[in-house]
Amino acid sequence: MMSCFSLVEDISVHELDARLTRFVAACEAEGLITGASSLGTRQRHPVMDTDDRSFSHCFQLSFRDRAHCDAAVRRFFTDDFAEKDAHESLFAAISDPEFSCWED
Repeated sequence: MMSCFSLVEDISVHELDARLTRFVAACEAEGLITGASSLGTRQRHPVMDTDDRSFSHCFQLSFRDRAHCDAAVRRFFTDDFAEKDAHESLFAAISDPEFSCWED
């Protein structure tokens, strides 16, 4: 799953990266993801970047398959997700999110 977004005003890249690291660790500990990319910063390029949306950052979460992804998404939004606050904290730091899901 690719997540593209901009930062909420007053959130630094360092703070966002710390929140992402905490969320990824929680997901890995519970077996909800198979891996994650580091936080990416968008590099505008006249040829290689043709998307006109204004997002500034991205990261990718990886799952075994669609069933694994679906199970993780259900878990993220339940009250018994051990690190629900990590998910909410990460989401509170971003604006204008765009999510897309891809299968390798």
